[in-house]
Amino acid sequence: MSNFLLFRLLPVLCICLALLFVGCGEDEEDDSVEIDDSADVTTAEEPSGPNILEGKITEDMTLAASREHVLRGAVFVENNATLTIEPGTLIYGEGVSNGTLIIAQGAKIMAEGTQNAPIVFTSDALDGSRGRGQWGGLIINGRAPSNQGVTFGEGDTGAFGGNNPGDSSGVLKYVRVEYAGIEFSPDNELNGIAFQGVGSGTVVDYVQVHLNQDDGIEMFGGTVNIKHALVTGARDDSFDWTDGWTGKGQFWIAQQRYACWRPKGTDERHRYVDS
Repeated sequence: MSNFLLFRLLPVLCICLALLFVGCGEDEEDDSVEIDDSADVTTAEEPSGPNILEGKITEDMTLAASREHVLRGAVFVENNATLTIEPGTLIYGEGVSNGTLIIAQGAKIMAEGTQNAPIVFTSDALDGSRGRGQWGGLIINGRAPSNQGVTFGEGDTGAFGGNNPGDSSGVLKYVRVEYAGIEFSPDNELNGIAFQGVGSGTVVDYVQVHLNQDDGIEMFGGTVNIKHALVTGARDDSFDWTDGWTGKGQFWIAQQRYACWRPKGTDERHRYVDS
């Protein structure tokens, strides 16, 4: 009697086992979909390595603090483009190519660092071997008046000047430029920061130029106002202006110590800048 009952229940047991296997197969398919989703997420990683900037920037661009950036040759921001630089960003000027950043008329630089996360432009030389004149510098060209009319900057750095005293070339705030001033063209050593025909609509506050080969900060015409500016160890003038600059300066500091030495056997005295 029991054997007969088992024989009658056997088909029922087979059906249950078949349904169980089908259910397991469906679970495995769901698991595979979840794995594919996670694989898609990994493809969104940011690119690694330095970001090389060269030639002309003609569209809006943002330099992220999460990457290092290298200026290769003369880099022009043109065509009314805006270059935005995040707080804490590090930008290297490539020495072998005379790396230089030039903001053309109509374009803007929005470099707004903070006290704890300044924006730094520096040399690409190794730590411990950095010094004056190892890359170009930062040049900004505006449309504010100069007593030269519309003219061209030193070292073929672009046109500047115009008739718009309130012209804005953007913002420089908590920015440091160091080890710049390379000879951009024969007899033309660049300033750390050159404001060429820059207007009063440009915000310049808390800026430093350190160990520049030529002048630290120079204004060529224009009406730009500069506050909280520090120049340390410039080989030439710390601050200089020409071409009818009519802006204002407040809270400027220049650290430029001089020492004298006399070559043995002569009475001639020489003066040099001691950084």
